[in-house]
Amino acid sequence: MKKLFLILSCCASSAFAQSVGSDLMPDGSKDMYVGLRISTTPHYAKLSDEWTSLTPLLKIEWSSGLFMYGNELGMKLSSTPGIEYGPLLGYQNGRAPADDWRLRGSETIAGTFNPGAFINIDLGAQLHLTSSLYYLHSVNGLQLFTGLQKTFAEIAPHHSVTLSAGLMLANRATMQQQYGINHAAAAAAGVERDNYAPGGGLVNASVGANWNWALSSSWMVNSGVALRRLGRDAADSPIVGRRNLITYSTGLGYRF
Repeated sequence: MKKLFLILSCCASSAFAQSVGSDLMPDGSKDMYVGLRISTTPHYAKLSDEWTSLTPLLKIEWSSGLFMYGNELGMKLSSTPGIEYGPLLGYQNGRAPADDWRLRGSETIAGTFNPGAFINIDLGAQLHLTSSLYYLHSVNGLQLFTGLQKTFAEIAPHHSVTLSAGLMLANRATMQQQYGINHAAAAAAGVERDNYAPGGGLVNASVGANWNWALSSSWMVNSGVALRRLGRDAADSPIVGRRNLITYSTGLGYRF
């Protein structure tokens, strides 16, 4: 169930996340962070279940506008201060009903890359509007994330905090792929479940807080907490046992 959400979404901003309205980089230069992050996430499917994962942190940004953040690759096309936009390529995690008995009757999803686009707008006073849209070609589906990020820089020497809030929306095809149930497939897997066909709309709403501590000019610690609340159609799916999900994470990164 830990692969329930398919495209890496921004529910809390991070020191490793995409910057908005950043200064132009000198030609031929690059900005690079690498590190490791520990995340603890309870399952949607069962209140007592949770899993802890150790994942790499990676951010590379070139003066050409090309960037790589985690499992996203993109290109900034705008040179106008305060606004950024361009294409994205993001990885969609796979899952199979055999991965967990709670998934029986749901659709198999193959891991694949999906095209998308983003736009980030600096609203002033360290407030940013961020949006990204992905096309899930396996189901001709769409998934949109839009949110606000407010950064409080230097709340103490070498410390900053970012608060965020956002919405993830999807069309019917995407919702069906992620949360739908096929009665015949469930019965074949030994589970009695009715057909469930969610409509398009809200996937989840999220709020988050992120704390960045610069240990030196190169080393930093980044910690965050985020709360997601599923929309009604997603929460009513038989594969979901809880509507709210709290995620905690902390990571150590090195800047080259």
